[in-house]
Amino acid sequence: HFAVNPRTGTTNYGWTPILLSTLKSLGVTPDFLIHHVYPEWTDANNPAASPDNDQSLLASTGNWAGDAGNLRQQITDYLGSAGTNIELLCTENNSDSGAQGKQSTSIVNGLYLADSLAQLMKTEFNGFVWWDLRNSTDTSGYFGPNVYGWRTYGDLGVINGPNKRHPVFYTFKLLQFFARPGDTLLNPSTDYLLLTTYATRKADGSLAVLVINKDRKSTRLNSIHLGISYA
Repeated sequence: HFAVNPRTGTTNYGWTPILLSTLKSLGVTPDFLIHHVYPEWTDANNPAASPDNDQSLLASTGNWAGDAGNLRQQITDYLGSAGTNIELLCTENNSDSGAQGKQSTSIVNGLYLADSLAQLMKTEFNGFVWWDLRNSTDTSGYFGPNVYGWRTYGDLGVINGPNKRHPVFYTFKLLQFFARPGDTLLNPSTDYLLLTTYATRKADGSLAVLVINKDRKSTRLNSIHLGISYA
C-alpha cells in the first residue's frame, strides 16, 4: 500500500499517510489521531546494539513541537478542511518500548517524564498517557555502567508488584502541584543549556515553577528571578 500526498505529490509508504488517505477515500473523518513516543526504543532481540543513554533520553524531549506540526500537516494534506477539528493525543509515552534495563526504573526516567509532559503542554496535544501503570519485570535490557541507576531490573510500569513505586510515581505526585485545569502555562527562560525551566500561573494568581537539572555532575540552580508583565 502507498499514499500520494496531494500537496507535494510525494509517494509515502508510512502508516499515517496510508491511514489518512484511506479514511479520506471512505469519507470518514476521525475524532482524534494518536501518537506513541519511545525515544530509546530497543530491539528486544538485540539490546546491546542500541544501548540506553541518559543524556540522549533527556535531550529527546524537544520532539513534541515538531511532532505536532508534522502530524497536523499530514492531516491537512490528506483530509483538507475536514480535518480541522481532529485532536492530537499521545496515548503512549515512556523511555523505551523494547528490552528494559535499569534506566526505566531510575530517577532519569522520572526526569524525562516531567520534561516530556511539560514540553507537550506547549503544543496542541490535548491528551497524555504514560505507558503504563503496571507492566512487568524485565532483565533483558541494558545495565551498563554509563547509565545511572541501582535497580537490577527494568520495568515500564509506574508500580512493580503489589506496591513497589518507581521514580516516575513520585514525578506524577509532583506534577499535580505544577499544573492543573485552569492554570496558564508561561514561558520562563534559563541561561544554562542543561537546566530546563517551566512555569504556570495559577487560577488564584500564584506561580508554580518546575526546574529540571539534566547535568549529571553539577548542581546548577543558583537563583530564580521573577519579572512578570501582564498585557
